[in-house]
Amino acid sequence: MWSWVLAFNLVRCLLCEAASEAGCSPYELSFTTALAVLEAALAWPAGDDAGLAKWVLARVGANRLPRRANRRRDEPRRTKPRQRADNLLRQPRHLYREHRRCRAG
Repeated sequence: MWSWVLAFNLVRCLLCEAASEAGCSPYELSFTTALAVLEAALAWPAGDDAGLAKWVLARVGANRLPRRANRRRDEPRRTKPRQRADNLLRQPRHLYREHRRCRAG
């Protein structure tokens, strides 16, 4: 589990560094795109580490997420409606059915 936490934090650090170079917020960059760029970087030839770092930061910083009109990127897209209190079943189901039958008939 700790390796996943470490990998997540390393990708977040990469996003922060790419955002500072691109002049934007880290929330405007895609986490999934950063993972794809890192996966593509595995095929980079050995020995050119400086070029690789510049390429990764440029690619991650170039892929900005679309801007949402009325809220931040870290908020959920939709919220579930809360159930009204009077819709809750507060008695055993068989009593509820008897009560409904008496009211209907």
